[in-house]
Amino acid sequence: MVLTLSCLLLFIICGFVNAENVVDVANDSDFKLASLKDLPDFARGRIELPADDSVLDHEIIQWWYYTGFLDAGDKMYGFEVCFFLGEPTHPQVVHTAITDVANNKFTFDSVTEVFSKPQVIENRFNFTAGSTINSNFVTANGGDGNDALTAQIGGPGGYTLDLKLTSTKPPAIHYDGHAYKYPREAGGGYTFYYSRTSLSVTGTLTLPNNASPITVTGTSWFDRQFGNLIRVSLKGGWQWFAISLDDDTQIMLFFTADVNADTDPDREIGSMTDSSGKTIPLHIKDASLKVLDTWTSPRSGCTFPSGWEVTIQGKVYTVQPLVKDQELGPTTDEQQPWVTPIYWEGASAVTGDTEGKAYVELNGFCPR
Repeated sequence: MVLTLSCLLLFIICGFVNAENVVDVANDSDFKLASLKDLPDFARGRIELPADDSVLDHEIIQWWYYTGFLDAGDKMYGFEVCFFLGEPTHPQVVHTAITDVANNKFTFDSVTEVFSKPQVIENRFNFTAGSTINSNFVTANGGDGNDALTAQIGGPGGYTLDLKLTSTKPPAIHYDGHAYKYPREAGGGYTFYYSRTSLSVTGTLTLPNNASPITVTGTSWFDRQFGNLIRVSLKGGWQWFAISLDDDTQIMLFFTADVNADTDPDREIGSMTDSSGKTIPLHIKDASLKVLDTWTSPRSGCTFPSGWEVTIQGKVYTVQPLVKDQELGPTTDEQQPWVTPIYWEGASAVTGDTEGKAYVELNGFCPR
């Protein structure tokens, strides 16, 4: 996410991160590309693909993050599968979710495993978490835009995903492939960030209490981030959008939680990928965000934005959640402690100059 985290890791609170390895590279109040003198040796250089699809030993936090939409006949489902990995003990936190649009239902799971470093494979990744016994088994493997996901979501008798994903466009390399640092007031740190904004999806979805899988097709968005993201994850907040328009344009936007705090017109806040696969950066001066409504969770009591008007290069779009309640957080039947912030990540509809779909992530609206 740019911090499509989506699912922020509290490794520093849980004692998973060695404080000596936490590098603060934010020395001023501007969002900007990090200068070489500000970065540790391992953070110099640029993104290299497909090499950076692999597990990177030197990064404090990194994630592999999928969201998307599945068509099953006359019904549509949203899905989320994300793997997070931390240093130095390599804890994994995995979040999965299904949005059943027709039934206005949102189902999610979380798996936390400590001392579970995945195998490092050149140009690829191969993750496994959970167990079939607990009905929360999750896998992700692939690289270079050819990936496979399986996930059990919702416990015994829940949903099961079995998907193949193939990228149809070149990767969108954000910040020209360089490390991008966050300001001190946002927590500091840096990130490398790229996306595969258009993946075709085929596979099966098994519905709750149904033994027979159904064939699905769809689209997905893959985000990969790595770097020193701890402080910005804990202190900052954001509203992140992965917008897929019907004219085959994909747009990524990253606004701070308080959009009025974004005052630098040249700050890079996203990207736009056209139908040919060409990606251009977007800046504050290119886009604006207006919150249209809010939603308050009956579980956490936290209030999140819920509905937005997004203006991009003069074109206006309205983004509305397909299900109001798509909050991820602790539940009364947790089998494991909830180790990330409570956040909202949800399937949404887009109307306006061009119609489409979106995934939206909201962090920083539910203080722990």
